[in-house]
Amino acid sequence: MRWLAPLILVLAMAPIPAHASTSMPPPGPSDPAAAIKAGRDAGPEPVTAQDTTSVSYRVYATQYNPNTSGSVEVAVPDKCAKFASLGLTSQLSSANCPSGYSTSMNWSVVVKRDSGQQEKIRVKDVGPWNEDDNYWDPATGPRPRRLFQDLSRGTPEAQAAFYSGYHTVSNCIDVTTNKPSGHAGAADQFGRCVVNPAGIDLSVAAAAKLGIANLANEWVTVTFLWERRKLPPQPNILWHNTTSGKSTLWLMSRTKKVGAARIPALAPPWTPVATGDFNGDRHTDVLWWNTSDNRLVELLMNGTKKIGRAVVKPGSGGFPATAWVPFAVDDFNRDGHPDVAWYDTTNAHVSIWYLRGATHKSSALLTGAAWPTSDWSPFATGRFNADKIPDIAWHSSSTGHVMIWFMSATNGATVSSDQTVTATSWPSPATWTPAGAGDFNRDGHVDLLWHNTSSGSLVVWLMDGGAMTSSAPVTAPSFPAPVNVPIVWR
Repeated sequence: MRWLAPLILVLAMAPIPAHASTSMPPPGPSDPAAAIKAGRDAGPEPVTAQDTTSVSYRVYATQYNPNTSGSVEVAVPDKCAKFASLGLTSQLSSANCPSGYSTSMNWSVVVKRDSGQQEKIRVKDVGPWNEDDNYWDPATGPRPRRLFQDLSRGTPEAQAAFYSGYHTVSNCIDVTTNKPSGHAGAADQFGRCVVNPAGIDLSVAAAAKLGIANLANEWVTVTFLWERRKLPPQPNILWHNTTSGKSTLWLMSRTKKVGAARIPALAPPWTPVATGDFNGDRHTDVLWWNTSDNRLVELLMNGTKKIGRAVVKPGSGGFPATAWVPFAVDDFNRDGHPDVAWYDTTNAHVSIWYLRGATHKSSALLTGAAWPTSDWSPFATGRFNADKIPDIAWHSSSTGHVMIWFMSATNGATVSSDQTVTATSWPSPATWTPAGAGDFNRDGHVDLLWHNTSSGSLVVWLMDGGAMTSSAPVTAPSFPAPVNVPIVWR
């Protein structure tokens, strides 16, 4: 049972009910006044903040008195995490916890205050509010979020209920009387009226180690150490000299050049288009395009070394007319094989070639949106929103604006919506052009790479979906002359 305590001396002197170590009464507040006061203390809902290298979320922390007096521990709203942490294998089984809850995992969190003070603390109980709300987990995986999967990852159900009226029921249970309230209200999984947004409970001793006042409540950043965020691969930058045909790969660390290597290239009129793993060996390959007859060749790579080549077989229809140009490589139908996106420069149409290795299997013309005017052209693909379908980025040569087409359907060829990227200002199209897309700061969001066609310099727009959040110049001792064009190697 939880007592979510306010920051006032009178209530701080009241006794705090202990958590049970193995029995499972519904977690939640047992002191109504404390719970309500904790809700008043919470203030406005903060912007969700997440670390880029770990599973970390900013949540509201309350305090409790643990079953073992003086124990430094935390409670999270996931009974399976509690059972796994305490090694209670029979309870794990009887509660039908997924097999991903191994007792050998590190069932601890790092709790960090805004002051910077932080502590690593073991999970030993469940709460507050819910017991099946592992909000730090995605909907799929070894420990899928069991309830409230329509909420965004990292949002506790109690927080959504408190601020947004999530999970409103017709007659929620009043925490003061423990009886039906007689009115509708946002509720936890047990139907109780949620009166504060708590996503984690700190034992009194754990809070003291963090320097949090006795029975105070505050927003903290919690890192769940049993979860590991898989970082996206670091994009690099391939420079291609359009005159000599030579190509050089810049090795990047976020937006800083840390090395370079010459890579095999084909002589003009061949030019690189984009990269993808065409032969399934987990190494990035390069798609080359013959600008005179539209043929395509895959240079199969192992790092910066060529291990083979595969001529793309176009099928009975042959290669498209020269008005069509390839502009991107991505797995639109999610079959594990990269596909090629073509753009018709005469009418702004886009078509997808679905490949199996180096063989063209079928095609699809994009549907679901009106074709843009001739000053718009596609330049890159990437998963800009939360789904797994590649989206298409367009650039206007007259305004410099970028627009994202968000794609859907089984074959990834239907435009479900579009959005002009929001930005504080736009680069001049006379000197700046977008060169590609990739997650340069590895925060899970696709970023945009811009190339200055006058100086040769590069700038990365750090993105959050369809919004530019900040920009970062690519740092390097020098930049190639503008006769070299950059391509995002990912």
